Amino acid sequence: MPKTPSQLPTTLLALLLPVGAVLAAPPPGHPSVDEANRALGIDRATDELPLSGTVVEAQDSNSYTYLLIEHDGGQQWLAAPRLKVVPGNRLRYAPGRTIANFHSKKLRRTYPSVTFVPRAEVRP
Repeated sequence: MPKTPSQLPTTLLALLLPVGAVLAAPPPGHPSVDEANRALGIDRATDELPLSGTVVEAQDSNSYTYLLIEHDGGQQWLAAPRLKVVPGNRLRYAPGRTIANFHSKKLRRTYPSVTFVPRAEVRP
């Protein structure tokens, strides 16, 4: 226990840090981004980001950001390694692997299809 009032915030922070780490962890048995990329045969090392679109919606979930993007007059869901993005941002991304009827346990939502991409970035 802290000996002085000034030690209280430090002690509370030390107690809460492990809780935050546990809350941010994926569900048991859920693969990391790198493990999922390997299982799907996605090459994360690619430097090319030939595809682009405009973000319509973004949802963070564990290690991924789910992105509804608009491009070529249509819309598509992507899952990219977590990134900061807001609707209206232009996005560049690598090709990926599409999974139909994908269910996110964390978001409790089933997407008609999601393309898992190894890399995405907001365009300047």
